[in-house]
Amino acid sequence: MTTSTQERYKGSVTNRIKTKQAIAEKFGEFHADKYDPKENCFTEKMWKTKGFKVKADEQPIVTITTMKTFFQKDEVTGQYRPSGRRPAVAKLYYVLQVEPA
Repeated sequence: MTTSTQERYKGSVTNRIKTKQAIAEKFGEFHADKYDPKENCFTEKMWKTKGFKVKADEQPIVTITTMKTFFQKDEVTGQYRPSGRRPAVAKLYYVLQVEPA
């Protein structure tokens, strides 16, 4: 596992719990206990960079997270100012849903 992958994960505890529950429902408690967001559950793009592809007909584990919105134009002053956060959807695949490319 590369360090860059481990540094990229910045998920919340809530998302970790929800993803673990989804894995338990889909694959059982045994695999839910083995769930590690830094090691075996990534987006399709991330799996592709690791040399894997998603198996045919596999459905993702969908999580909703928030991302920082850096700047937004103020309608009154016309200046750009930092703004809050926006929702973002992450579609994750567990290690059992992928195969070598």
